[in-house]
Amino acid sequence: MFRALLRYALAGAAASAALLPPTITRAQQTAPATAPTGAPSDAPVSREEYERLRSEVESLRRELSEVRKAPEQHAAETDASLDELETTVAELRKDAAAREGGTANFLLSGNATVSYADRNNDNSTFNVVFRPLFLWKLSDRLLFEAKPEIRLKQGTEEVSVTLEYADVSYVLHDAVIVGAGKFLTPFGMFNDRFYPGKLLEEPLVYQRGNTGLVPHSEVGAFVRGAFPVASRYEANYAVWAGNGSGLRTEDPTRPGLLDFAGNFRDANDNKAVGARFGFLPFPALEVGTSVYHARVNPQGFESTWATLFGVDAQYVKTLRPLGGTIDARAEWVWSQVEDATYDPSGSIGFGPLNFPNRRNGGYVEVGYRPSLADNRFLRDVEFVGRYDFLNVPGGVPGPVDQQRVTAAVLYWVTATTAVSAGYIVDEPSSGPDHDGFYLRASVGF
Repeated sequence: MFRALLRYALAGAAASAALLPPTITRAQQTAPATAPTGAPSDAPVSREEYERLRSEVESLRRELSEVRKAPEQHAAETDASLDELETTVAELRKDAAAREGGTANFLLSGNATVSYADRNNDNSTFNVVFRPLFLWKLSDRLLFEAKPEIRLKQGTEEVSVTLEYADVSYVLHDAVIVGAGKFLTPFGMFNDRFYPGKLLEEPLVYQRGNTGLVPHSEVGAFVRGAFPVASRYEANYAVWAGNGSGLRTEDPTRPGLLDFAGNFRDANDNKAVGARFGFLPFPALEVGTSVYHARVNPQGFESTWATLFGVDAQYVKTLRPLGGTIDARAEWVWSQVEDATYDPSGSIGFGPLNFPNRRNGGYVEVGYRPSLADNRFLRDVEFVGRYDFLNVPGGVPGPVDQQRVTAAVLYWVTATTAVSAGYIVDEPSSGPDHDGFYLRASVGF
């Protein structure tokens, strides 16, 4: 087409040149006024005809100019289309990668423990606990996690299934995460960070059921995060509100003990509140303090408030003079429950009972791993020792003062899988002891 238009334009240009008045020489001026018969006419073209032909030539010239510009314009449009196509393809690839199974959208993790324990005044037994962890990343800011705990019931052929936590959280800011659901109580360090821990049992103050002073989990809402302080230090915090714990008022074996198992529903239309603040003066050391406050009496019982206070610290550092890594932790918890009269009428059979309901306990745990040793086997060995204790009101049915010392040797097969052997020295202030030996395999995945 381009060549045809070019030929057309050139022909028009020639026609225009032919229409110009001819150049007349002096000889031609003396020639006769008439030409011989049959010769072409030299009569002048009219002005109208000349303007018409000139207009056609100019139009052809414009068309020729557009034709010449067409390839460049087409190339620019093509480049723009290619850029748009590449952008679309990139977005499709990103979306497809996000939906692909096994990516950050969904992650199955968790841990499992298989143990054997032989303790005094107890039957030796094997035990299995499985804790799968499900993580969903619904967007860059919206996350969901859930972790059930599946364990064998001692003395039966049944399996107990409990929900450790299931909560949704949203990242409002680098330093602010809000969430709601059932979550591990961020009071102190153990439940929120270390459970189930390196040893066979959790510390006495964190044990669920019979002796623990701190709720293992909470049903409610939380705000937590971390932030720098003066560009040299780091701090973290957690604030939460939930259904809160209950108070055992009709249990003749444990009156006055807080009941954390029944916090799926609020028992008295009053919410518990708690907070923890942690500070890192340098990366190896963190110190923290916690508080928890709630009205704990059930409906129909006199108003009773409980307050927990806690302090904690952890130091983790590889020390070249010691040839390895030190992991030291310590926590202390105080529980103060307002005085109340249990079984005031004596109808249950253990009252009326009134006593100062103050309890406290804590633990110190130290681990050493010769991570700088030349021998590879030694680098994967860790020695762990823990001392923990619990003090309770005297002369009251239920738990008694207790002290324990646990020592264990762990061999880390991988970063999350370890086999261990340990010995527990258990010294209650009264009643039989439960000293014993155990073996355990803990697998993280």
